[in-house]
Amino acid sequence: MFYPSVALAPGNPAILLADVGLPMIFVTLPLMAYALVPVILVEVWVGKPLLQTSYGRSAWVFTVANVVSTIVGIPAAWMVMLFLDLAFGTTIGAHISQKALESPVLKVIFVIMNSAWLGSVQSVFYWPVPLAAMVLLIPSFFASWHIEAFIIDKMVEQEWPTVRSAAFKANLASYSLLFVGGCSWLIFSLIRHGTRV
Repeated sequence: MFYPSVALAPGNPAILLADVGLPMIFVTLPLMAYALVPVILVEVWVGKPLLQTSYGRSAWVFTVANVVSTIVGIPAAWMVMLFLDLAFGTTIGAHISQKALESPVLKVIFVIMNSAWLGSVQSVFYWPVPLAAMVLLIPSFFASWHIEAFIIDKMVEQEWPTVRSAAFKANLASYSLLFVGGCSWLIFSLIRHGTRV
């Protein structure tokens, strides 16, 4: 049985898996909440010159935009990926034999295709969780960009193209930082547990 109370322990994802697999929203949403302050700082640093506002105003605008995009955008991006996983990943996965999943390449492809909800078919989970989290950064980036641009546009007097560009560049910078963090997590997991996939 899955207990949501252990969702705050992303460092030990095997605890979360049980028989039903791992809904990655229970890993990514807490991690994105933990990363909120550094993300805001990066986005203020990048977005402030583009919006031509003070640091105080930029900090307020990007804080509001990031809180909303975290609460709304991350779950929305996860739901889109879950729909795609159910529509395509599960269908294809049903035709992949357990023997075929012994191939490291197929395991990686399977994790990528089922990144929203990792099934319990994997024998090891230390590398699928950070890999799936990194895959989920892609739809999360687009959701955050559009939501933050919408929020920022309501809070500043700049023209829409400027706001859209500022939100894009700020999110590109912050998500690059998150991607580097994900790569570090994956590499650390592989080194710690050995490179066997």
